[in-house]
Parts: sequence; structure tokens; C-alpha cells
Amino acid sequence: MILPRALLQAATLLMWALAYYVTGLISLEFDDPVSQVAVVWFPAGVAVSAFLISQRSRWPLLFVVLLTTRIVLEYLWRHDWASTLVHSGLSLSAALCIAWLVRRFARPNDDLHAIVLWIIATVVVCALQAALIGAWLSLARDVPLQRLLWVIWIANITGVIFSTIAIMSLLHVDLNIYRTGWLARLSGVIAFFLMCLSTWFIFGVDSPWLKSSITDSAGSAMNFALACIPIIFCVVVSVTWGGRGATLALLTLATLVIHHTDMGQGPFFLKGLNPGEPLLLAQCYLCATALLLVFLRVLAKSARRYDLDTGRAAGEGVMYRLHPVSGEIYWDDNLREVLGIDAPVLSTINDVLERVDPNDQEKLRQHWSTQQRRQGGASLTFRITAQGSDTRVICDNTPGLIADSSGEVIVGNWQISHYE
Repeated sequence: MILPRALLQAATLLMWALAYYVTGLISLEFDDPVSQVAVVWFPAGVAVSAFLISQRSRWPLLFVVLLTTRIVLEYLWRHDWASTLVHSGLSLSAALCIAWLVRRFARPNDDLHAIVLWIIATVVVCALQAALIGAWLSLARDVPLQRLLWVIWIANITGVIFSTIAIMSLLHVDLNIYRTGWLARLSGVIAFFLMCLSTWFIFGVDSPWLKSSITDSAGSAMNFALACIPIIFCVVVSVTWGGRGATLALLTLATLVIHHTDMGQGPFFLKGLNPGEPLLLAQCYLCATALLLVFLRVLAKSARRYDLDTGRAAGEGVMYRLHPVSGEIYWDDNLREVLGIDAPVLSTINDVLERVDPNDQEKLRQHWSTQQRRQGGASLTFRITAQGSDTRVICDNTPGLIADSSGEVIVGNWQISHYE
């Protein structure tokens, strides 16, 4: 199994490099030829997501792969080598620093704290990155430092926030946030269509009766107010379609908004703004939309009803009772919410071990041994195959042994881990 796992790791690195490269090509379309600074920089969020999801032992290799990708991007765009090395090194170092701060100081099972920590880390680290890059460019290219600081800082903050939310929403599947009935899905389809239609009209159609007074304060206010309409439909798509629907809605909204803003259309293209500033406003608009979706999902998660017997929120894990002598396992009713399979499929230890990754099977056997459990509580993280070929990482929390009429019983809890 060494070769398949090595191939899987290589494929994962290749996918992150490809995502970084593609988003980099898109961002470099908005590159300033003088300062060689992109007004939009989505790869920053790709790098942060890659470090957040990957194990820390893989960070050095991931850093090298993304750094190489960034250097290739800069080289193909005919940037000079000095700027290429400075931009690439500082950009990847900033992404690594943000991920490390979140992984180091985030509280377990506290999504709100992790999100706030991530936002603060992004703002602070991107400010330091902007100061270093801005100082370098102001000395090397004689570009005004104040404008550079503003553009680099906003471009990286918005790139990290928007891209990270889009990627994490795509990869993190939460089955309990959205509804799966046909009516909810149909509502999502209608909301997605209305989001595209309203975004196209507000940002792409030059309607005289609506936008004739764009230079007037009342006309500008009306256009900014109308820009909230696509956000409403985007929220509906996120609620009805879940994380992957939210990613689709965000990417579609971003494509339409950035395209029309770059073409000089929409409520963010106001007279008197410097070149590039409408795109900065568009990015702030997209980031505000993405953050709204994240906080709504956190609120929906915190508002779930708790089981009166176990005190656990539905969907947060599954309790089990393991009889070491017979090898039988009895699960809570919500095993399907964790693995997508029914409890009878995993009714014995052997049934579970058949689905566990071969590299983790022996660790789980030792974890479930009565000798280990007599020593007190412990936790173990392992990989298991869920419904179909979907592999999930499970965190097993086992407080110890209890006794009932049948003898000693191991009682534990399974929860899905967000990390590999």
C-alpha cells in the first residue's frame, strides 16, 4: 500500500499546484505592469486552504511545490527575477503563517473562534506582507509606497478570505446544514438562476432609467443597494444546496462581478476612482458575501437541537458501545450522518477494521484493547472508508471501560475530523 498512498499524495500536491496556477493566471490578468502587483490575488486563499487541510508533516513539501508554481507563474508573466523571488517567498510564507496561527490557537469544536482567529490572522499577516513587499517595490521601482501598501494589503486579504471560504466550503461536507428534499433543491435552482440574472442586470446592463444618475449621490446609493439582491439569492443557494452549492454560487457571482467591473460597468465603477480601485471594491463585496455565508452556517450549526440523553448536538458525532469479548458494536442512530452507512454494516470489530486504512488498523486494535482502556481515556485519529469510496478521517474519543450485565464494555464517540 506504500505506492498507492504515495501516488495519492502526489496527486494531491498536483491538484493544489494546478489550483494555484489557474487562479494565478486569472489574477495576473489584473497585473500592474509598472509595479508588477496584481489588484486581485486569489492564489493566496488557495495556499492557505492547502496548508489548513494538509498535515503539518507535509507542509515543507507543499511549500516547495507552491513556491515553484508561483515562480513559474511570475516567470511566464515576464516579471524580473528579483521581484519574483521576493513576491513568491513572502506570499507563501504569509499563507503558511496564517495556517499555522489558526491550527495552533483554534479551540476544538469552536468554529466561531476559529473563524474570528482566521480573519484576525489574515488581516495582520497580510499587513506585514504588504509592508515588506511595498518597501521593496518602492525602493526597487520608485513607486509611491502608500498606494502600494493599500493595493497589496486589500488584494491579499480579499484573496485569502474569498478563496479559502470557497475551497473549504467545497471540501467540507456538512450533511446537516442544508435540506435534501426535492422542494429545497428546486428552490436552490430557482435562487441560482435569479442570482445570475440579477447580477447580470445590476452589474452588466446599462439601464438609462436606473443608472442615469450614477454621478448623483442618490443614484449611487440606489446602485449599491441593488447590489445586495444577488447576495440574498446566494444565501438561499447556500442554505438549500450546502457547502458545494455555496462554492458554486460564490464562484459564479465572482466571475460575473469581476468581469463586468473590469469592463467598466456596475455600481463599483464610479467616476473619480483611481485605476484598480473599482476591482478592490468588487473584491470587498465578494468577501463580505462569503463571510456572510460562513457566519450563517456557523449560526445554523450552533442552533441545532441537542440530544437530551447524551448532550451532543445532532450530526456532531456518534456514540458506540463495544463488547471486547464478543467483538460486537452497538451504535447510536446517527451513524449514517457521520459515515453515510447504516449501523448493521459495522456491527462487529472486524466489520470496522475492513473499512479502516491498512496503516491505521493496528493502531485501532490497540486503542480498543481492554489493557489500553483500563489505563484511562484516550483519543485516536484514523482513516476509514465511508459510503462508496469516500474516505473520511475519524477522531475516536474513548473515556474508558464500564461494566454491565454482560461484562466489560468500551464506550466511545466518533467525530469527523476536519484535517487529514
